[in-house]
Amino acid sequence: MKKIYLALFTLMLSWIYADLFGQKGYEEGYVVMNSGDTLYGMLKDRKSGSFPRLYEKVKFRNEKGKKRFYGPAAIRAYGWGNQVFRSLHFTHDNLLFSAVGLNEGERRFLKVHVSGYLTLYEDEFIDHDGPTIEGRFYLKKADEHQFIHVPWIGFRKSMISYFNDDPVLSEAIQRKKYRYADIRQLVREYNQRRIL
Repeated sequence: MKKIYLALFTLMLSWIYADLFGQKGYEEGYVVMNSGDTLYGMLKDRKSGSFPRLYEKVKFRNEKGKKRFYGPAAIRAYGWGNQVFRSLHFTHDNLLFSAVGLNEGERRFLKVHVSGYLTLYEDEFIDHDGPTIEGRFYLKKADEHQFIHVPWIGFRKSMISYFNDDPVLSEAIQRKKYRYADIRQLVREYNQRRIL
């Protein structure tokens, strides 16, 4: 009987220890400092579940366990797995069809979905009606000085105009081969066609 109590007690202690000192919600990842140096460790930028949260600063623990908080002004980028976020000057308004100037507004973290000559970014936010993590897509070509909002309403019309430098893709959008949900594939194909 004493062995059973000892086993239960040990199990309970391990749960408490794991909860107190564990890396709950942390992912193996990295941060890129403004100097260009890359630090590897564990990071956390959000809380998922029933009441999600996006943190204004990334929580980072280095290999020695030291915890630091990095906001968009302190680092260039961070990531884990296949998720990448860049710190960029960015501001947006509530207009459906908007262009956002480069180097306008404060620096904030934007999620990178597709990177290349044309990059697809997402500005994530908490939808308080949900509550869920939502986002708005933005496009930026390497030689452009602004982010272009990808609208859900009016997608075809605005994207035909935006991709007018590639008549094949512009025609495919016109024929409804690409819809709002296909924006990642559209950007990938555009980047591949630029290489050819």
